[in-house]
Amino acid sequence: MVRLFATDMDGTLLNDKSMITERTKQAIIKFKQMGGTFVINTGREFSNAKKELDIAGICCDLICANGAVIYDRYGDVIEEHPLSTELAREIVDILDFYEMYVDIYTNIGRVSIVPAFEVAKYYQEQVLPAYEKDGKLYFQMANALKEVFDQIIYFDGISQIFHSDIKIYKICSSSVNIERMKKVRKKCAMLSQVAMTYTSEYDIELTHEEAQKGSSLLHYAKRRNILIEDILVVGDSENDRSALSLPFGRTVAMGNATTEIKDISKEICGTNQNDAVACLLEQVCMEWEAQKKESYWHKRAV
Repeated sequence: MVRLFATDMDGTLLNDKSMITERTKQAIIKFKQMGGTFVINTGREFSNAKKELDIAGICCDLICANGAVIYDRYGDVIEEHPLSTELAREIVDILDFYEMYVDIYTNIGRVSIVPAFEVAKYYQEQVLPAYEKDGKLYFQMANALKEVFDQIIYFDGISQIFHSDIKIYKICSSSVNIERMKKVRKKCAMLSQVAMTYTSEYDIELTHEEAQKGSSLLHYAKRRNILIEDILVVGDSENDRSALSLPFGRTVAMGNATTEIKDISKEICGTNQNDAVACLLEQVCMEWEAQKKESYWHKRAV
């Protein structure tokens, strides 16, 4: 029986308007009321992920930055696996060599080591064209993109971060130049103690080797005394592989997932446009109700 329901956000829990539907919200609430544990398992940073949950009126624990840090529903850190200064420096050096933007997720939020105008240029020339090529629409309106820029904390170079108490959870970058991205991935794959993943052929995401969606979900479940066979995990892209490839009770790929992700999952559900996560939750709740009725009549018969 599913006791822990873990879901990715973009392309999974969120529809193509980056929203959690009312049906999904009600399904989450019912699952939790019946005693289930619902957790977000995302590549996003905490504040960015929490904002979407707050809009929908959902309160739950979150596994963020591809598993680099686990937060409780109040935003307190439960567990974290930051990159060491040495590893972070190696990653930054590689990205700098290939003239890639360094997007840094930390315990104080997203930070930049270049001025705001360079970040805007990066989004205009690399991020937004990559999203368009990949068919993603993360920024429906101009003010949504402005919110991202406003939340970034700017530093005068990477050394300023390295000589502080800031913890680096994830470093990522995007490029519409696929050949350049292949070279960057090949170089980063040679780093020890670093986990590399991505959501499309246009990006790269780097964390500590112990910071992956799969391993962090296992740690989270252990803390909640939940068995691996009682976990359902759902996702859609390569950065969900570490979770979907583990022997959880149910591993579900979205209908809009990549072929590779569908191939490693036990099940395939609908898409993020037709409330697939809500359907899964409703199904689980029905199974719970059926099991309770069966148990009730069994006791009556005895």
